[in-house]
Amino acid sequence: MASFANEILIRGTHIAEHLAKAIRRNARPQSIPAPEFGITKFCTETPPKKRALLSLSPTAWRTAVAQAPDIEIFNIIGLTFEITKALNTIGYAVDIVDICDKDFLPQKPYDLYLGHGGHTGAILDLLPPHAFVIHYASGAAWDAFNKMSQERYDNFCARRGLSKKRQFVRSIAGTESGEERLARRADAGFLSGPRTVATFDGISKRMELLYLGAYVQKDIVPAKRDFSAGRRNFLCAGATSGNVQKGLDLIIETFARLPRLNLFIYCKVEKEILDAYARELRLPNIHYVYHYSIGPLRPKIRALLERVNFTFGAPIDTGPGTAMLGTLGLGLIPVGYIDIDASESESVLGDDFTVESLVDCALRASEKPAEWCEQASASIMRRFTKLHEPSQFGANFKDWLQSLGL
Repeated sequence: MASFANEILIRGTHIAEHLAKAIRRNARPQSIPAPEFGITKFCTETPPKKRALLSLSPTAWRTAVAQAPDIEIFNIIGLTFEITKALNTIGYAVDIVDICDKDFLPQKPYDLYLGHGGHTGAILDLLPPHAFVIHYASGAAWDAFNKMSQERYDNFCARRGLSKKRQFVRSIAGTESGEERLARRADAGFLSGPRTVATFDGISKRMELLYLGAYVQKDIVPAKRDFSAGRRNFLCAGATSGNVQKGLDLIIETFARLPRLNLFIYCKVEKEILDAYARELRLPNIHYVYHYSIGPLRPKIRALLERVNFTFGAPIDTGPGTAMLGTLGLGLIPVGYIDIDASESESVLGDDFTVESLVDCALRASEKPAEWCEQASASIMRRFTKLHEPSQFGANFKDWLQSLGL
């Protein structure tokens, strides 16, 4: 009880309120995983002198430990693993609480807290004054996210003659005030995507660009690539879970105007897109190949990648998703409207997400010589190794923590 008493002294005006709320809720929801306490797996000093609390996923940590070294998914499993490892190696014992756990009350004087999402208020209230707060944002600031999402849906509905939609597939409804509070309270933050960083201007004290990692599916790495034939072929792999917010509607319309170029959709197409684009999805140059992810069909995606040069995207500004980053690890050249700082020698990007701009990007990419494509592919793979390999993300995150004096 001594540590609990210390927390009462630290935040005496808040503890009674939070205890009352916890008592009223009576019991922890069964759907919320239990926290993971006292992680020191990678600590070189025993016992560690500092404590860190993460609002991420204890389940992800347990999954990562079970799968390592062959972790399959970066977000959120590999991310939780690499962040925890980095903190351990600079002397922090780590506790992890689930991002949806509203009832967790810190009972230790944490030196560092990494928050994510809009349910961190109780923790922020009870942190000791010296605790350094880091904000991990997986997308744009809440107001920009909602504004961009609504614009995309308004645009989609207007083009397809549908009534306006107010419910997004990817939604942060009900957590906006919590998101805002964490962003303003944090001493520093990080996310993936230069345009996305800019959405926190005037809100966050210090928001920095740290690109996320991705695991490349080794069984689909092509043994070779026909860069000449590949100039006509584009893969869309990063639009699952929020097709409209991730621009799949725009991408389909783009290739409906370009019958000589092929679009291969390697992501789940949601019902609102299936219904609105039934005709376009039957065009001979638009191919739905998501089923190639099924085990027996896996060789088909590898064979396809031998004749695809480009990865195509047009999402709102939430940074490049891990699926998009994974295609970079396969050597595919990014094309379209993508929140990434790749140079013109290794990408063909536009300044906006209109269909006209996306058509221009696709045409410019298709006109690149095979030799340019081969060099750009090699360059983008070097970029992947430097920024997006999961272990390299961990090293970059550790360097960033140390630059903050932690």
